[in-house]
Amino acid sequence: MWKPTKLFSALLGAAVFAFGSTLSESISLEVKIVGKVLEEKPRLLPPERIELKDRTTYYDLSGELLEPPAYIEEVTPEPLRAGSACGEPRDRAYYRAGIRYYLRGDLRRAESRLLDVLSLQNSAFLPQSEYILGLIYARTGRERSALRFFESSCSAPHPYREAACSALYALRFKLEGEPAQVDKPSLWRVVYEIKKENRVSTPDCEGAVFRAYCSYVKDFAEGRVNEEYPESTEIRRAILLLRRGELQQARRLLQKHAGPLSRYRSVALYYLGVVAYREGNREETYRLASLLETSRPDLSRNLHLLLSRENLLYSKIAYRLTGDVKTLRSSGILSYNAGRYKVAYLELTRSGDHLLAAWAAIRDGDYRRAYRSLRLVEERDRDYYLWLLETLYWLGRDGEMEGILGKIEGEYPDLYREYMGWLLFRRGEWLKAHRFFDDPYHRALTLYNAGRYREVLRVLERGNTFKER
Repeated sequence: MWKPTKLFSALLGAAVFAFGSTLSESISLEVKIVGKVLEEKPRLLPPERIELKDRTTYYDLSGELLEPPAYIEEVTPEPLRAGSACGEPRDRAYYRAGIRYYLRGDLRRAESRLLDVLSLQNSAFLPQSEYILGLIYARTGRERSALRFFESSCSAPHPYREAACSALYALRFKLEGEPAQVDKPSLWRVVYEIKKENRVSTPDCEGAVFRAYCSYVKDFAEGRVNEEYPESTEIRRAILLLRRGELQQARRLLQKHAGPLSRYRSVALYYLGVVAYREGNREETYRLASLLETSRPDLSRNLHLLLSRENLLYSKIAYRLTGDVKTLRSSGILSYNAGRYKVAYLELTRSGDHLLAAWAAIRDGDYRRAYRSLRLVEERDRDYYLWLLETLYWLGRDGEMEGILGKIEGEYPDLYREYMGWLLFRRGEWLKAHRFFDDPYHRALTLYNAGRYREVLRVLERGNTFKER
């Protein structure tokens, strides 16, 4: 059975009065209806559950895996013909002899003749002699000296300049771990992007000096195993399999490199932890995260952060081990979803997520704490202003609420209309409030309280809701 609302009861009296006046022209009464219907704004509550968005994802360690060239690839120098019968310049003769010895494999004599070229300061054969000397020194284990020869040779124009520069980039990458930041050749641009920016793309190997290495980088990018660099390409392939959800195949490849003697052991253990996490095996993920705590604390931390999203126990363990505020946020959201709003408020506040902390306080009915949290929110977007206005309304801070409404009138007109309407309604400024309300029931309330009874009936005559009827 229907229970009449306050507005319905009041309107019933008004209707009796209005229609009763037609019963008899001989009766003349002056009746003034002075009743008011006072109603509060419907209370807005945050959602019962907060989705724990995946802000923490597993790492892509492809850049860490990419290897430098295992050896220096070279352009075979062209031998020179003998000079004329009238004799030839000494530097040309030295260079010609050096190339001849180099092509025969007599590196000691080749080095001697090419150093003779370098002793002649103004020789036109100086930069190409430095390139060949760099190759000799690299072959004989004197890589630091080879680096200096390649660097000097790369700085001058000569037929083997591109080869010298490529050798410089390769050897520096091997010795110093830093790839060259260059646009050309494209191989080295791609190597830099993979290693330093973790942006994986496929190089163009046409015309490359380091053809074997370029083939490796291409295989690496496309997830194929390369026989010369099997470890890094197998783990890279496992990463791509993991990304595609082919977890069993990824695990098989990773297990090959998880032994104590593998140079990629930590990376393999980490991705095995990710595979276990994706499969729902939280205990195995936790075990692998614990194994990595000493060798790779960064990878261990990431696995703990992934686990912290799963339940309160893991989130608290993760915070104890890592001290990362992200784990507190996870714990706070899990507490919120369990209805433990006071605990959620404390954890979310410590994590720095003050908007969600305000939600917890509002769900707990504590608008004062919600207000304190909202004052600390840095991102002042629509959500922020919605909950700030809602909190100010229930705290009765009308002056502050009016100031906020003045700031957001142009940016968030819907919020401005709703909360300005309720602010005016609470002040008893009925006709002003009427202009801001869109809901027919609330518009009728303002007209009734303003004494516009016939207008009330017109507003509600097509009402569909229970309140309007």
